[in-house]
Amino acid sequence: MSKDTRKLPPALQAHPLAHIFSAALDLGEIAITSGTLPDIADGQPKSSDFREQAEQAFRNMLNVLAACGQNEHNLAFVVIMLACDIDSHYGPLNEVWGEIMGETNPKPCRAAFQVVKLPLGAMIEVIGITR
Repeated sequence: MSKDTRKLPPALQAHPLAHIFSAALDLGEIAITSGTLPDIADGQPKSSDFREQAEQAFRNMLNVLAACGQNEHNLAFVVIMLACDIDSHYGPLNEVWGEIMGETNPKPCRAAFQVVKLPLGAMIEVIGITR
């Protein structure tokens, strides 16, 4: 039986839902985040603007990865879930993605899809996997 090398970074141990799930796991060579939402206040997103929510969700994911010693240059795959019309939000999503990823090369792989609903009324949730 192999040794379990999963670690919850100390900075993430105070996550408000850490007793239910980990915000991320540092697996040594890779890190994986749980679904990351935009900033939430009083049980709902702080902003109702899609671009702001997208930027916040990506930045929150990168902050979680930073606690694992990772950054956007380490991202291998990102899953993007949208609880809004994907056709009308795909362009703005790509714009925010380009701003967040900047000069990262090669860019990470990604999948984006529309879902019926996300927690707390968020329009976007993202998951990151690093290499």
